[in-house]
Amino acid sequence: MSPNSTEGNPHLSQPENFSKCQVDLCAKKKNFVVPAIASIASCLVVGVVSLAIWWSLKIRKRQDEMVKEGIRQFTHSELVTITNNFENELGKGGFGSVYAGHLTDGTQVAVKRLSPTSHQGSKEFQTEAKNPNILSWEKRLQIACDAARGLAYLHDGCKTPIIHRDIKTANILLTENMQAKVSDFGLSRLMPSDSGTHVSTVVAGTHGYLDPKYGASGKLKKKSDVYSFGVVLLELITGKPAVLETPENTLLVNWIEPMFKRAEIKEIMDLRLNSDFDTNSTRLALETAMACVECDLTRRLAMKKVVANLRECLEMEEARVKAWKENEGHNSASGNTVYVSGSSVGGTFAIEN
Repeated sequence: MSPNSTEGNPHLSQPENFSKCQVDLCAKKKNFVVPAIASIASCLVVGVVSLAIWWSLKIRKRQDEMVKEGIRQFTHSELVTITNNFENELGKGGFGSVYAGHLTDGTQVAVKRLSPTSHQGSKEFQTEAKNPNILSWEKRLQIACDAARGLAYLHDGCKTPIIHRDIKTANILLTENMQAKVSDFGLSRLMPSDSGTHVSTVVAGTHGYLDPKYGASGKLKKKSDVYSFGVVLLELITGKPAVLETPENTLLVNWIEPMFKRAEIKEIMDLRLNSDFDTNSTRLALETAMACVECDLTRRLAMKKVVANLRECLEMEEARVKAWKENEGHNSASGNTVYVSGSSVGGTFAIEN
């Protein structure tokens, strides 16, 4: 028998039998692969359909929420009509220009248009545009009052006065109830116990909020914090950052100063407040802020006085809102229709965490 012969050996397959087994095995593999591919394809189809249904429901839910919140979406062609082809520019912000417009029912609106040269992204722009929880003037004043009381406590309520040295919006936190709290004491300094008027230290702080007098002399005083708080208050009033991009790197204080001297209060106020505020309240708040950023230290207010002024501003605004609500309730009960121009919500100033 040849060593390679399989004849007579029942445990060895003949070549033709081997080929047959190989064919049968391949056929079985093919029969297995086809159902597997079909199952995977079915899963993908189901997944895509499920994702499409989920996305559709999410959009529908958001649309329903917008309807409940009184938010309406417009097409670009509708916005062109509303603004008369973006004819009347009211001002510019970090995202782009704001234009005056009118809805078909005569309601005055402000339309913000994202600029292609904006340094801030479209995602942030859309977040701002879709966010109905914008701060009213009353809420801004409440935030200012809370922060001012906290800073006044550091200056006059502690046994050893504390100078914060880095007051800015990013260091004012908001609780769930929108109560403002001063935070981040990493740069703070204690006032000397020998009744000294200042602390000599390396200049530290944030550009736009830093007191020029402190920056030039290195002498840190309570009034240095007052200056920084004045900038925060101006941000609340205008809805603009401490350093403006346009004109390039202009300090908010310097941008406001000439308008303040000309008593152009409405031009200084955040346009998105739509004049929905007590004018006496805004005037006093602006005067208080500008007194905080006075170059002459002797003319800057102490934080106790700032607290008192802001409390008065808040009381005036609360009285206005209360009277408006009572009048609205009276007219609703009597069946009268009241047309109110503008909106009861404010601008886009946001305290950062």
